Amino acid sequence: MEFGSQHIWMKEDPLDELRAERGALVAAGRTFIDLSMINSDLPPPRLLLDRLMEASAKSDNHRYAVSRGVRKLREGFATKYRNRFGVNLDPEGEVCVTMGTKDALSNALQVLCAPGDGVLLGMPTYPAHLSAVRLARLTPSFFLLQQNEEAMLQDIVQSLRKGTIKLVLLNFPNNPTGISVSMQFYKELLKLTSAEGVFVINDFAYGEMSFSGNPPSILAASTTRVLVAETYSLSKGYNVPGWRVGALLGSHEAIRNVARLKAFIDYGLFLPIQYAAAAALGATEDLTGPTVRTYQQRLRLVVKQLVERGYQVEMPSAGASLWIQIQGSQTAKDYTLRLLREQGIILMPGELFGREFSNHVRLAVVGSEERLRDVVARM
Repeated sequence: MEFGSQHIWMKEDPLDELRAERGALVAAGRTFIDLSMINSDLPPPRLLLDRLMEASAKSDNHRYAVSRGVRKLREGFATKYRNRFGVNLDPEGEVCVTMGTKDALSNALQVLCAPGDGVLLGMPTYPAHLSAVRLARLTPSFFLLQQNEEAMLQDIVQSLRKGTIKLVLLNFPNNPTGISVSMQFYKELLKLTSAEGVFVINDFAYGEMSFSGNPPSILAASTTRVLVAETYSLSKGYNVPGWRVGALLGSHEAIRNVARLKAFIDYGLFLPIQYAAAAALGATEDLTGPTVRTYQQRLRLVVKQLVERGYQVEMPSAGASLWIQIQGSQTAKDYTLRLLREQGIILMPGELFGREFSNHVRLAVVGSEERLRDVVARM
């Protein structure tokens, strides 16, 4: 499916005016409800905090770390994938710790592609993915995200036939739409991409944020994992976005080259954070369940109230945000600016995910049910 080149890179960020307006109102003493970012208001699991404090008290843990992550944390990721997603990983050759998924994707694109190579992304497109593609001087093209998996595969096939795609960058469960895909989708996709020598990366940041059991890991659909990798993050499920704990997992070659690149760039995460994250990933208790159930309950509440007010919105299958089609003829940018000025509420305009989506906004349910009821009433 072809889309206009205007989506590829926006010289004007739709958030610029929102940020300027917000700054002016803050200077005037106004307060706000910010539901634009999925920046959790929920506390991290107590185990994480206890292990962080314990590790921080040891003087040796304040030295330089390891750019690809200490062995204990890499083993923690392998344990998580084995227990939660049924995937056996080699901590030495198939796991590289990263500073969140942005770091993982940015580095992976640099080592897997050359400037000018084509990268296929889903639309609407998470802004950080498009930024990573453009910063690596790659050429983006797009397929339409939808519930119909066969239609998505056909869109991807049409793009692959052109022979310009070097890598497919996925994001399931998806932000902002909340769409998840089946194991069969991954198997069919990898048959297609492997035949063309095309690499596939899935951003699995919401892998533990599903409301109907575990969504499949793309790594479980591949026996060799030669041309496939996945990113994983503790940010959302464990409520530690500021810790920047993520990983790239899968292809030996991709892991080796990303680890080599990171050795030139950074010394890795603060050691106490690595040891705390390792403990959480290897824990036998369900540390993410309470967070997922809270977001699910909040989303049900918001969906119900919006539908009652005439909005076209569906309950997502995973995540912590809602993709909302706005009413009337105004653009999402105008809508969010008006909502900010008149009601002190900040949402994410759909234009940020592609100008084709100027009739949508994203609402992150990072507030109490009482606050969310208030927001919907004011919308």
